[in-house]
Amino acid sequence: MASNPDSAGEALKLLHELQTHQVELDLQYGQLEANEQEIAQERDRYKALFDRAPVGYFTVVLDGRFIETNLAGAELLGVARDNLVGHSVGSFLASESRPALVGLLKELADGRASASCEVWCAGSGGGLRQLHVVADLSVSGESVLMIVSPHHRSPGD
Repeated sequence: MASNPDSAGEALKLLHELQTHQVELDLQYGQLEANEQEIAQERDRYKALFDRAPVGYFTVVLDGRFIETNLAGAELLGVARDNLVGHSVGSFLASESRPALVGLLKELADGRASASCEVWCAGSGGGLRQLHVVADLSVSGESVLMIVSPHHRSPGD
C-alpha cells in the first residue's frame, strides 16, 4: 500500500492511527499495572490486619465448621490455624457450652443480624477459660463472621 503513490498517504495515516492506539494501549496497560499493584498492597494490608488482630476472627459455615481464622483465633483455641479448617467450632468448646453456640448459629440462620454468647474453652494449661463470642451473618448469608475474645469480668461480676 505504501509503495503505491496513490495510497501512500492513506498508509501513513493508518500507520499514525495505529501508533496512536499503541500509545493509548501502553498508557492503559501502565495504569492497569499500577492499579493491580495498589490492590495487592491493599490486600496485603488487610490480610496483616486480619492476621495480627488482638482478637480471634473466625469465618464459619452455618453448621459451625471453620472456613478460616486468624492467628489470634487459633491461639485462643490452642490449635494451629491449619488444623482448624473443616472442624466444628463446638469440638473445641466444653460440652456445656456447645448448646449456646448452636443457639447462636440458629438465631443467625433464622435471620437475626447479630448474636452473642459466652462459651467455655479448654485453656492451654488444661483449665477452662471463658470466651465472649459476637457473630454476624455474612452479607451473602452463607457464612458467619465471629469475633472471639477472652471474657473480662467487670468489677460487679
